[in-house]
Amino acid sequence: MPKPTLQEYQEAMQRPDLCFIDGDLKKGKPVPGVFGLPKVISGGFAGVFQIKKGNKSYAARCFLRDVRDIEKRYKAIHDFLKRRRMPYFVKFEYIDQGILVKGKKHPILKMEWVNGQTLGEYVEKNRRSSQAMEDAAQNFKELVNELKKRGVAHCDLHDQNIMVVDGELRIIDYDAMFVPGLEGFPSSEVGHTNYQHPERRLEDFGPHIDNFSEWVIYISLIALARKPEVWEELNGGDQCLLFRRTDYTDPDHSKAFRAIEDIPDDNLKLLLDTFKDAVYTYNLQDIPSIVDEGKIVRRRRQLVNEVAKIPQISMDGLEVTMPRRDRSWIWANKEVERMSLPKNMRLERLALAFTLLYTLVAGGVYAVYHVPLLELARYASGIPVMALLITASYLGRDVVRKRGQKASRIRQLESEVRSRQERIRREVERVNQIKEDVSQRIRELKERIVALKNQEELELKKRESTHWSRLQQITEAKKEFKVQERNERYALLKEKQRAHIAAQLSAHRINGSRTPGLGLVKSFMLSRMG
Repeated sequence: MPKPTLQEYQEAMQRPDLCFIDGDLKKGKPVPGVFGLPKVISGGFAGVFQIKKGNKSYAARCFLRDVRDIEKRYKAIHDFLKRRRMPYFVKFEYIDQGILVKGKKHPILKMEWVNGQTLGEYVEKNRRSSQAMEDAAQNFKELVNELKKRGVAHCDLHDQNIMVVDGELRIIDYDAMFVPGLEGFPSSEVGHTNYQHPERRLEDFGPHIDNFSEWVIYISLIALARKPEVWEELNGGDQCLLFRRTDYTDPDHSKAFRAIEDIPDDNLKLLLDTFKDAVYTYNLQDIPSIVDEGKIVRRRRQLVNEVAKIPQISMDGLEVTMPRRDRSWIWANKEVERMSLPKNMRLERLALAFTLLYTLVAGGVYAVYHVPLLELARYASGIPVMALLITASYLGRDVVRKRGQKASRIRQLESEVRSRQERIRREVERVNQIKEDVSQRIRELKERIVALKNQEELELKKRESTHWSRLQQITEAKKEFKVQERNERYALLKEKQRAHIAAQLSAHRINGSRTPGLGLVKSFMLSRMG
């Protein structure tokens, strides 16, 4: 039977004394909203109306679509919470025919009305207080711990289904909830997409389903406690805290993951890495819970230490620098001799003076008397001869020869210095290249080790998932075999029963007995038929 729409529920609730079956709701009045119609908080599964009766308020949760076995689910949830009182849940009652809409009765859920803020509203208002966010994270962790101890999962944890009442947390909306006793049931919904794993399906139902949502909420609260500005940076509050479904499709390029990675907190980084692994996990049962935070952090730190134990090759000692060009060592403890003629070279001095005087005279005669060039050349032919004689005599002296040898030695040493500097430059380049190659190789080895460990963990998870799937198939096959065996036994038993009844009836003939209402003809005919 199709469920009424929200408008039809609103129309019916204008007369609560006629539409409700419950006594408290019949005597109450719905809180008005726009245009005086009953105010409704709508969701994808149901609409919630606030009914006030005196100083007390109730929530009338009206379903918008059919859910398979809804009565059995809520009965199991109600009975479990009644036996195991948990402070995080509010009292509720499932009323099978609770409301009359257009002449037909439909089920409703009657709950205590919770006066408080949703977690989303509380975070938006108090996000600047690091202590408030830290307390909210710890309170949420305690709530999760209580659920885990009881084997319970809400299955749709998000910022609108968690209320903050006087600093304490309360959970509302139990439509998709799992409690012991609901094993084998499918989930009634997959939950809010901003808080659920991308691979979650209706078949995923059990006490582990909240694990992914726990990380979404817990990491968001811790991140806000460390850096409140991340709320504005990620536009928090739009049906989410910090993460959205799009962040789970590619975490390595997600704006939310990058923003939280930049927060300077080692523990937060380790938790974020765990959450990122959870996003890449396709078997939802492999996702850990935040109650195991201590074990997870220790395991992550151990992994980091194992990577850190790779021999670290320090290249600092290989720093090689080329000194500035300095030739002072060539001239150390050495007095530079002046380039002048020694005193004992009198002949060379006179010859040089005569040559210079002769050259000046020849030039003057040419300038004054305009002597022909051929004539001038004949007169000046002795000048180059004198110059050659002076040069040969000068170069033949021991002092000049030693000076030349020293100059040659200096040029040789300078050439050797340049050669050695070039060799040093090439060696420095080679050492720097080796240093860069070794550093690059170390980085590659570290990345390879981390990749191998991740691959190993992923392979283990795949094998576990394969074995788990195979175990499930074997379990299903066993169930089928049991059903088939039961059916075969039942059919065989029925056949034996028929044969036994026929044998018993055949042993008691009615032709010799008298039965009231049976004449001789009928008795004869029955006897002929056995």
